[in-house]
Parts: sequence; C-alpha cells; structure tokens
Amino acid sequence: MTESAPPPEALTRMVMDFVRSHLRDLDLSARMIADNLGVSTAQIRDLSSSTQFDLDRWIVAERLRLAHHTLARQASGWHPEQSRRWGFGNTSDFIEEFTAAYGVSPRDWQRISAEERRADRPSDERR
Repeated sequence: MTESAPPPEALTRMVMDFVRSHLRDLDLSARMIADNLGVSTAQIRDLSSSTQFDLDRWIVAERLRLAHHTLARQASGWHPEQSRRWGFGNTSDFIEEFTAAYGVSPRDWQRISAEERRADRPSDERR
C-alpha cells in the first residue's frame, strides 16, 4: 500500500484499465483492484464516493457490454455456462442483469443478432 493515492482522475483511469483487463476474473473486487494498484480498499471506495463512480455497477455494466458484444457475433446459440466467461458467478444473476440492461434475454439477443447477420448477407451467400 502506498502512503498516498494518485490524484482521483489518475486513479480512476488506473482502476478502469485494471478492471477492463480483468473483467472475466470471478474474483474481481475492490480489494483485488486495490491490492494490484498498491492503494487501499478505502481509497478505492473513497474514489467511488467522491466521483459518484459506482465501481460495482460499472464492473457489471462492462461485463454486460462484453457479453452483449460477444453474443451478437457468436454463430452458435447461447449456453448458460458462458456467463462465467464474462465474470458472472451466477447464471440467474447474469440473465436478470442482461435482460434489465438490454430488454431481451441473452438467448433471444443471440438469436436476433444471428438472424440480422443472415439477413444482411447477399442472397447468394445465404444458401
């Protein structure tokens, strides 16, 4: 742990970079971030409250963005165990969060995206 934290803007960037590179890690937490950045968990939490940056919600949002992007490009159907690849330890929580964020279930989003990709291909490629 360092004696003082970097300025809030710098620490926010460091936190965001660390989180993005560890999104798939089920153990990602304020403690893990603090330990790896050499600051205290309190400094991470203080950053969250002083900048109105909800770390936990942002991590969920970034994981959902990753899942949304991946599902839109994946050829085969969605499988519940995929939620662990995006850092969600509980499939039910993932489905609930995804549906709340995007208004459609992960399975339906993958299906809709696959149908849109097929419709976008020239007719001679659809055979």
